[in-house]
Amino acid sequence: MSKRSGLIGAIGLLSAALLALPAHAQLGIDKRLYIAPGLSYSLADNDRLTDDGLGGQISVGRRFTEGLMLEVTGFYSQYDGNTGANSLEFKGAGLAALIFPFSDWNNLFFVVALHEGSTSDAPGPRTNYRSTVFDSGLGYMYKLGDFLDGAALRAEARYRMDSHESRNVGGSGDTEHYDGVFSLSFQIPIGSYGSDEEEEGEDSVSVVAVADSDNDGVIDANDRCPGTAPGAIVDRKGCELDTDGDGVPDRLDQCPGTPAGTKVDNVGCPVLPENCRPPFPGETVDDNGCATGATVVLRGVNFDFDKASLTANAKVILNGVADTLLSAPDIVVEIGGHTDSFGSESYNQKLSEQRAKSVLEYLAGRGVNKARMTSRGYGESKPIESNETEDGRELNRRVELMIVE
Repeated sequence: MSKRSGLIGAIGLLSAALLALPAHAQLGIDKRLYIAPGLSYSLADNDRLTDDGLGGQISVGRRFTEGLMLEVTGFYSQYDGNTGANSLEFKGAGLAALIFPFSDWNNLFFVVALHEGSTSDAPGPRTNYRSTVFDSGLGYMYKLGDFLDGAALRAEARYRMDSHESRNVGGSGDTEHYDGVFSLSFQIPIGSYGSDEEEEGEDSVSVVAVADSDNDGVIDANDRCPGTAPGAIVDRKGCELDTDGDGVPDRLDQCPGTPAGTKVDNVGCPVLPENCRPPFPGETVDDNGCATGATVVLRGVNFDFDKASLTANAKVILNGVADTLLSAPDIVVEIGGHTDSFGSESYNQKLSEQRAKSVLEYLAGRGVNKARMTSRGYGESKPIESNETEDGRELNRRVELMIVE
């Protein structure tokens, strides 16, 4: 028996064993048979003397453990000749293993495959050949929930070695071709989940195996965090994700990315020390996140030209100011309006007063008690930069918050 005939026989025996093996599942593992047809695009080896190829593939397989799926596979690709040579039809059949090594990324997998391949109309002195085809690559499976009782989309990228052991193929006489293959498949399960156990009279075991009281996708037998809130994203153990490790799940965490060891409140935000004032937007803070000054320039709080009406961007900033004031109810502030020296002094004084009052009214509309706020216009009397330049005048047109008590 030749080496190639032995490969064909081994693939045939392993294929029969894969489809015949019983599906006595581990608890919670869907071991139904499935079929996965798909489309593919192949980046052709330059030595093939062809353009890239289009084709398809089909797999029939079953999951055997949480980390392993085995498949019987077939593929077909057609490459058009790029130098006036014949087009190339390349097909094969064999076995593939999908390996899921990561518990936290349980949709990511590696794939290895071995096929018996053949071609027709190959460019070069020899028009066709038979070969051993080996694939290795990476894939991602996107599960479609209850659609078609557990269907999924699979995207894969493979590096394919076509070993034909003939120097009469292609342009350079190499005995291998190396292609990149990208594919998208639709995986469809066959039969109902748990049907094998029911047929064998194990109804009670089947119910226990698939019970998921909190509907988080992790069966009760494996769920270390029962009672998960509806819609929560969980890991393979059934516990909600907590990316920054602060003890507050991502679903509730309003301050993601908290440094390790930081004491946080029930929404995942750092707990400030006593006598620590929360900062206003843009304000300088110390190492504990506490505000350091008594006066804050509200950068970005601007007005329409020659008016006291707030711009849309100013309202966004003032929303943050209002939140800070509401979180620190003991703070009393003065809102100060300032202008540049362009225009008369009396005009600027009146405009600054109107703008300071406009800010006060907006904050009051956001729920801040008016009794905690006063407004005052300073006109052009307190510049912080020279009014001789446009940049200086822009800085002088400002709104300040001063902590009164």
